[in-house]
Formats: sequence, structure tokens, C-alpha cells
Amino acid sequence: MKPTFAHAPMRKHAALPAAWLAGFLATGLPHVAPADEIEPFQAQTIEPYQAQTIEPDQSRAPSRQAVDRDRATVDAAFFFRTWNLYVPGTAYVVSQPAQTYDKLVVSPGTGILHRLNIYDNGSYAWATPGGVIEGRWRKGDGYPIVLSRAYEGKDWQVGFDERKGTLLVWDGSTWFEARP
Repeated sequence: MKPTFAHAPMRKHAALPAAWLAGFLATGLPHVAPADEIEPFQAQTIEPYQAQTIEPDQSRAPSRQAVDRDRATVDAAFFFRTWNLYVPGTAYVVSQPAQTYDKLVVSPGTGILHRLNIYDNGSYAWATPGGVIEGRWRKGDGYPIVLSRAYEGKDWQVGFDERKGTLLVWDGSTWFEARP
């Protein structure tokens, strides 16, 4: 009866392991030192890195007069410049009721998507991928400035987030952050 496997019967290869072992032994075994000849390894001491203190660049810092804590009084001149708008990164948890875990969703945000110019004459120009939207702005109730009929035909509120040091532009559900 012939073997059913595709390779040759094992008896033809029986001498291979013995020949290999003989060749290995002929090269000599490595020296194995007794325990008293082995010196313990001494690791180098690693000093923790101390980062240098960087003072904030006051020439680029927003004026504290630009927006006060309750946003009631505003020096609108702070907003009159070109702003680079982007979507900030975020993370949130989605509950998985049918599972035994929650899902963490992380969004890295975007680079610069739009440019927004707010002018001191009551107008604005918002450069979007679809073209430039020009319109008028007015003083807002809860936010210093409201861009009328701006991006996507919506009114967008504009304020300053002192905590992050960024401009906040939002329509009530979607928002952009901006830096000069």
C-alpha cells in the first residue's frame, strides 16, 4: 500500500537530523560561564527630562478687554481681522446597550477649512470651498457678533473662548474654532 501524503516516506530523511547534529557538535559548543563568573548588569541612571518654560507671546494674546466673563460688553475691534476656521478634534462615548461595553469615538479634527474676514464697517466675507459669502454682521444678545445669512444660509454666532484662546463660530449645533 502506498503512502497517501505527497512527500517521501520519513525513513529516507531519518539521517538528516543526525547529520545536522554531528555538524553542529563539530563546530564546538559555546562557553557557558559558571554563575560566579557572571557580573550583574548595572543599568544607567536615566534623568527625567525637564521641559523649559515658555512664556506666552503677549503680542499674539487676545486682549482681556475683547470679551469679558459674561460676554455683556464687547470691544468689537478685537474681531476685525482674518480668522482661519477649522473643526476642532473631539472625543465622546456612545453607549452600547446590547453589549457589555461603551464605544469611545475620537475625531482628530481638521486643518484650516475656511477663512473669515470680519470688517469694522459691519460686513464680513467668509471664504468657503463653495465660494465667498459676503454679508452683514450685527451685535448679538448672547454672543458679541452674529453673521447674518452666512455659511449654509444660517446666522452664525461669533464669540471668543478665553479658556482655549480661540474664536468660536457656531450656528447652534455645528461649530468651528478659529485663530488669526
